[in-house]
Amino acid sequence: MKKTLAILLATLIALCCIPSIAAFALEEQEGEPEGRKDLIVSQEGDGEGDVPGTPDTPDTPDTPDTPDTPEEPAQPEHTVIYDDVNNMEGWEEGGIKRFAADVAIAGYKYSFRDNYFYVDQASAWQGNYGFMKAYDLVAPYVLMEYDYVRVYFTYEGKDWMLQLWKGQYGLAFYGAEFGTYNKSASDEEDSIMTTYKAAQGDDRPYVQTSVYHDPSLTGNYSRIFTTPYEQTWWSTGFKNGHLTRQEPASELRQNGVVTFRNEELAELFASGLKKCGFGDAQSITDVAPDTCIRDGVTVYYSWQDISEAETTMPIKITGATLIFFYLGAFLTLAVVVLGAFMGMGLLLILI
Repeated sequence: MKKTLAILLATLIALCCIPSIAAFALEEQEGEPEGRKDLIVSQEGDGEGDVPGTPDTPDTPDTPDTPDTPEEPAQPEHTVIYDDVNNMEGWEEGGIKRFAADVAIAGYKYSFRDNYFYVDQASAWQGNYGFMKAYDLVAPYVLMEYDYVRVYFTYEGKDWMLQLWKGQYGLAFYGAEFGTYNKSASDEEDSIMTTYKAAQGDDRPYVQTSVYHDPSLTGNYSRIFTTPYEQTWWSTGFKNGHLTRQEPASELRQNGVVTFRNEELAELFASGLKKCGFGDAQSITDVAPDTCIRDGVTVYYSWQDISEAETTMPIKITGATLIFFYLGAFLTLAVVVLGAFMGMGLLLILI
């Protein structure tokens, strides 16, 4: 009997140590990868061409003609494309980040290019639930403080809503999002439960966003990541860290390039941004904060201070207080129960 209780006690102690052992085992190397590449392609080119400083390659003999294959539709051009988004060179084998880059975790993948997490479109389960205003109202209860801007318009029998987000996502991440949603047109006024579906097919624009951060709050913004330029209903990026202040999230700036299937949609989006308070930019290469400009089917914008989000700091403080209260009560109960078992075990061993 004493031997059995001693084994039980040893097992309980070992179980308590497992999380610490696992966390220690999963530690990995930090820092910039040595093999990181920053290839930037301007609008004037299509991404092909000479890179300064590279030697010319010798001409190769002509090869026999191959049968024609159907051409894939070309991506619309825009000002900046960051190539090699998920470059792996220079990173050690294994580790949580390597795993997250190869396998989507809850729909999210890791990009070595700018050291951030993003939604993998192939496994984005979030698209099944669309969007409603209630999501933003609930967010502060789970410690997500962000600013947002919503653009509404009606086109081709559908009510459209395009939304921008940026801010603090929980205690561990900050970042930004761009979402495109629509639903069947209706004359009824939206409620907080009105659901818009994730845009499908050609309704999805080509989107790329670059997020800049000013942690010193001095107006010196530096780029922290740029998402791939792709046709998507939801472009996202989340960086590990914490903002200096959470409300407002103007220490973040989101620069976006959005290309639609026609000029009518592009004009509706640009006009919608202006209704939200955006001004007119000077040119596509000179887009000041909180301005936008349309160039054909593409809209360029820079978003910094404008926000339609309600002041939710009291809600957040209340939510955080409740979370810490319940967490403290749970931990206290766990310690009491574990202590009682350990005490009884020791007592029985000594008897």
